[in-house]
Amino acid sequence: MQEHIIAIKSFVECFEAPDIVPKLMWELLSAAITSDYADDWDKNKRADMLLLYEQICALSNAAHGISTPLLLLMQKQP
Repeated sequence: MQEHIIAIKSFVECFEAPDIVPKLMWELLSAAITSDYADDWDKNKRADMLLLYEQICALSNAAHGISTPLLLLMQKQP
């Protein structure tokens, strides 16, 4: 479990402001959807991409929300 906490800590340190990840993900999604490659995507593939965007943004919010309590908990453990 410690490696997961370290991964969350690293993620939050890389993207300190919670709004950075949604902005970057939106840019990535916009670039993907407007590319020629996306012309072959059906409605299910497009829906999957939107779901991935939403879930990564939610995961980012969760990581930012729990990082401080997790680090405090980790410091208390021997």
